[in-house]
Amino acid sequence: MNSKAIQQNRKEVEIQWGTFNWKVAQRRIYKLQKRIYQAAREGRISVVRKLQNTLIKSFHAKMLAVRKVAQINQGKKTAGVDGVAKLTSKQKLELALGLKLDRKAQPAKRVWLPKPGKDERRPLGIPTMEDRAKQALLKMAIEPEWEAKFEETSYGFRPGRGVHDAIDRIYNKLFKSPSWILDADIKGCFDNIDHTKLLDKAGYKGKIRQQIKTWLKAGLMDFSGFSEEKGYNPTTKGTPQGGIISPLLANIALHGLTERLDKYACQCGDWIGKGKMGYRDMKSALGYIRYADDFLIIHPDRTILEGTKPIVEEFLNEIGLILHPEKTKIVSSRDGVDFLGHNIRHYNTGKYRSISKRGEKTGYTMLVKPSKKAEEKHYAAIRDTIRANKSSSQEELISKLNPKIRGWCNFYRYASARDTFHRVEHNMFLMLWKWAKGRHKNKGKRWIAKKYWHIDPKWIFSTANHKLVSHTEIKCGNRRTRLKDGVSVYDGNIAYWSQITSSLEYIKESDRKLLKKQKGKCTYCGHDFLPNQRWEKDHIIPKAIGGKERISNYQLLHEYCH
Repeated sequence: MNSKAIQQNRKEVEIQWGTFNWKVAQRRIYKLQKRIYQAAREGRISVVRKLQNTLIKSFHAKMLAVRKVAQINQGKKTAGVDGVAKLTSKQKLELALGLKLDRKAQPAKRVWLPKPGKDERRPLGIPTMEDRAKQALLKMAIEPEWEAKFEETSYGFRPGRGVHDAIDRIYNKLFKSPSWILDADIKGCFDNIDHTKLLDKAGYKGKIRQQIKTWLKAGLMDFSGFSEEKGYNPTTKGTPQGGIISPLLANIALHGLTERLDKYACQCGDWIGKGKMGYRDMKSALGYIRYADDFLIIHPDRTILEGTKPIVEEFLNEIGLILHPEKTKIVSSRDGVDFLGHNIRHYNTGKYRSISKRGEKTGYTMLVKPSKKAEEKHYAAIRDTIRANKSSSQEELISKLNPKIRGWCNFYRYASARDTFHRVEHNMFLMLWKWAKGRHKNKGKRWIAKKYWHIDPKWIFSTANHKLVSHTEIKCGNRRTRLKDGVSVYDGNIAYWSQITSSLEYIKESDRKLLKKQKGKCTYCGHDFLPNQRWEKDHIIPKAIGGKERISNYQLLHEYCH
């Protein structure tokens, strides 16, 4: 839309942004996405393309795309090369009115972020606000199609799936008996994907293909002092991390390995014959779980597992990738493997705790614990926070530590983490004691303990109104609702996904109670909370007119409803 048309619609635009019916927009776009998903499942590609074009041209979709990048996403205030970090209501609506796939893109701004616990930095490519809105719009159209195609064993960067679903699948695969594991890591996955092969694999034509190609070839602008390549750098390969659509493109590039591994499993079954393991048993014995560019392949026989490595290398070479020679290794589950911050291992045990297989005790039990690296990173985060607040008040220190402790413990609430939580809690106590002692060098132990800790019956680091969350307060080893095979957030089963949402690992206990009280629905728009949505806690009676800080005065609302 040209500038004259935008000026003519300016008055209408100003009214629409404040009164726009987001509930209707959300419902209409979800219906389109559901139809795309169903058509893709049935193999009706022509119907999929028509529906995708309808969604891309939809004004409701454009409004939702702009709202996503300008209001909802965490990087909404991050500027690209154009320097635009915040949009007014007029600018948002003007962007929505003029939004279309025009085969144009500006270079992404390269930002270097420090890697946790390391001196290294990783690059991110931040597109402009307009390009982010275009990517959000296109992602709405093509993601349902690929959700119908993606492998069940793929969990990274997919709506409704996460780290704990992958860990749960590994646990169920390894639970019965020890196996061999190919722990694979792709070297520079996001930076080395071949553009032409990615576009061919995606299978799009016309403006969608050209728009994706334009984003891939747009280049990077580096203004930082962390790289020798300052200024403009063309991109001949890879999908720069930081774009909304980049994770989806990476998943498309890595899609298809399961089919090749299944063929290999069938061949192994035929080769072994009737002796040990037939075709179906062999196929089910070979396990493959992927999260983004990290994946595991599992099998009881090391020889058969080693035969999968050439298949993986051949598959990756086709899209311009290779395995990391140092990080890729074959290990036994008896020695344990670290994956996504968890350590998965079989331990020798007595007959009472031993796993039974076909009625016989195996002599092993399997535990999933926080990995040593994850524990050390948590130590470092707590230590750095305490050191950075030497002169802060106790309340300020508690307010900064609590989110870190609660978030880390909630992440591992489904693991066998009791011993880890106790160990971390003890070490944190020593850090806090050192912090308190450093503030009062001339005071004795009793005086310091009485000032900063309440001992009833345990030592609690607290003030009159604030209390530090204890690692041991949060229960671990809880059973988790397992994600069913063949389900997607676009399949229309809202009741099922609402139930899954309440079991997500990062949800606070108070939020779980509110979800149960509200029956999984937002009290403002009446829509269910889905795993790929964010919500905020709202006071029913505002604090300004006497509302209390209690759960009976809270309600959960979608972030955009709030």
